[in-house]
Amino acid sequence: MTIIVEDGSVVTGANSYATEAELTEYATAHGITLTIGAELLLIKAMDWIEIQKYKGDQIDCEQVLEWPRYNVITRIGCNTASDAIPRQLKQQLLYVATGIDQGYDPTAYRERATSSETNCLGDQVAYLSGALDSYSPSTVANRFNELLRPRTMAYRL
Repeated sequence: MTIIVEDGSVVTGANSYATEAELTEYATAHGITLTIGAELLLIKAMDWIEIQKYKGDQIDCEQVLEWPRYNVITRIGCNTASDAIPRQLKQQLLYVATGIDQGYDPTAYRERATSSETNCLGDQVAYLSGALDSYSPSTVANRFNELLRPRTMAYRL
């Protein structure tokens, strides 16, 4: 599938907010060598980006992607242009895409990480593993919301 970038003008067939070149540049700037094709990473990352809830309204009821939107306030008294894709949204897409490349897909099913033991009373006790990775679905969602605060243009509801 070819990447078709939404630029804020409701591009027909759009399936990303960033180009493959932008993803490669972002990864390089963060010391990441991509092991999966940029096209596939962007498509998978868009799966997660597009299921988020956003404030405002789509500008065209026929548009495929969630953005562009209108009635979105980024700062008190400042509206996001309805023909623009916010920088924070593109940044989050690139972050999720590089995370997927490193094995952290926020849309993937994950087994609960546990270990267990029998305590001195003979009861079986289960523990979560101690490490939380920086690309877990909840961490990615939290990072997403932080990118958008306090000058929010969208919140997960």
